[in-house]
Amino acid sequence: MEQKYIAVRHDESLATQSRPDQVGYITKQYSADGIEVNKLTFAANDNFSLMPPRVSGSVKIYSLLSGEISCVETRQTYQSGSSFMLFDTHHPLNIHTREAGELVVYVLGEASFQMSADTSAKVHETMMAIQAKDEYTYNHCINVHNLVLRLIEPLGYSGYRVRQLIWAARYHDIGKIKISDHILNKPDSLDEQEYRIMQTHVEAGRDLIVEYFGQETFDIIAQHHERMDGSGYPLGLKGDEIMEEARLLAICDAFDAMISDRVYKKAMSREQAFAELQALAGTHYDARLVDVFVRVIGGG
Repeated sequence: MEQKYIAVRHDESLATQSRPDQVGYITKQYSADGIEVNKLTFAANDNFSLMPPRVSGSVKIYSLLSGEISCVETRQTYQSGSSFMLFDTHHPLNIHTREAGELVVYVLGEASFQMSADTSAKVHETMMAIQAKDEYTYNHCINVHNLVLRLIEPLGYSGYRVRQLIWAARYHDIGKIKISDHILNKPDSLDEQEYRIMQTHVEAGRDLIVEYFGQETFDIIAQHHERMDGSGYPLGLKGDEIMEEARLLAICDAFDAMISDRVYKKAMSREQAFAELQALAGTHYDARLVDVFVRVIGGG
């Protein structure tokens, strides 16, 4: 069946924004009379969510111009020429891309692009502020993100799970923007009161993470300081009470911290850090995930 599209002139393109994960971008092509037309450009083997409208009575119409995508929840595959709709009463669709392509979004009754652009800018500005405030935290987030990327395929993660985990890794310390420089960069160990303040950094980032990346991404971040024996924080969860993604993030987070120089300690060697993870497997860290981590990252 031939697809019908709203005609949009190329010279009507109004703005372009990169996605916060820097994979693909969104172009606003037209906006007038309660209608907005945006185009999402995506890479192959990408993961993202298609969000329903936030405004009651609005509708989003998605039309695939090129490429191939599949919906994680429904297992439906869409190819070039396919179209579908989301209303404000619908849940988000989590998408995995099989081929690079473009998706046009027709939005009726909502300024969707501006909502996305405002939040994207807020996330980017916060990360730049963290870089200016504490170079270690900024680089640590990148390093943990890169470790997680290397473990996704060996662990068999896909679709929605990948998206949540990658974002949790990249932004897990975003709340540290609200921790004082005195505590972040203290040249020796934190005292008990300072340590309690440092622990609040996860909750301090809640609003920004939930607004843009969703509650489940925040849950991964919130649980990555929990420990298998219940000795972690904030809730003292243990074993399978902790999300597997959070257990993996905990290992990546700890490893990068161990092999990094700080003002109050020298870095371990990679071999020492692997040995430390193995020594704490089953008590602090998930033993199975530690085995996978050492094998993949250590090449053993």
